[in-house]
Amino acid sequence: MIVILMIFAAIAYFSIWPLIKKKQKRDIVCVTLLFLIALTVCLLTAANVHIPSLSNELANLLKSIGLQYPPLP
Repeated sequence: MIVILMIFAAIAYFSIWPLIKKKQKRDIVCVTLLFLIALTVCLLTAANVHIPSLSNELANLLKSIGLQYPPLP
């Protein structure tokens, strides 16, 4: 898990540093949020936490309201 943190820190440093120099605040926020989301998913996966698929949840939602389609052949 330490390796994952070190890799993300290095990538974030080299990605965000040019944005800090140019003072592009909106881009800094977007890139930071993107890295935080990716880091969270990677850490959860490394900790063997089951992350449900969004497409499976959508299929379950459609089944619950009665929209179930047969599988394609």
